[in-house]
Amino acid sequence: MSKISAGLLCYRRKLDKLEFLLGFPGGPFWSPKIDDPGQWTIPKGEVDPDETDLFKTALREFQEETGLKPKSESFYYLDNVVTNSGKIIYAWAFEQDFNIDNFICPSRCLIEYPPCTKQICDIPELEDIKYFEEQEAIRRINTNQLVFIEKLKKGLEL
Repeated sequence: MSKISAGLLCYRRKLDKLEFLLGFPGGPFWSPKIDDPGQWTIPKGEVDPDETDLFKTALREFQEETGLKPKSESFYYLDNVVTNSGKIIYAWAFEQDFNIDNFICPSRCLIEYPPCTKQICDIPELEDIKYFEEQEAIRRINTNQLVFIEKLKKGLEL
């Protein structure tokens, strides 16, 4: 059975340009890749087996991973994508300008690192979050998730 995740793509308008809020995964595997193309993601997480409302999952995961609470009442369903690994990601968008200057990820997880060593590391789920202007967001977002930016722009008729 495929894993299912749900998340939110936050955007804001600055000087008549769109900026997209993306997160960078935490942990020693990801740290050296922070400037590499395709390594950033929308804040998202796996749907628990007993969850049936994917939007509520997306909202919960966004808040858990960023510590930010959307104030918007208008969310735009973007689409779902199937990643190269077979995971299905559902996403919604909303507009809000958060102050993220002093971001500290409130959500942590345990991983085995280095792999196959039985050494357990406690890492933040997201190392960093940033707003990126459109072209930089397109360069940085995981290529499987690029469709979310495209769908949002189309929905906003840009």
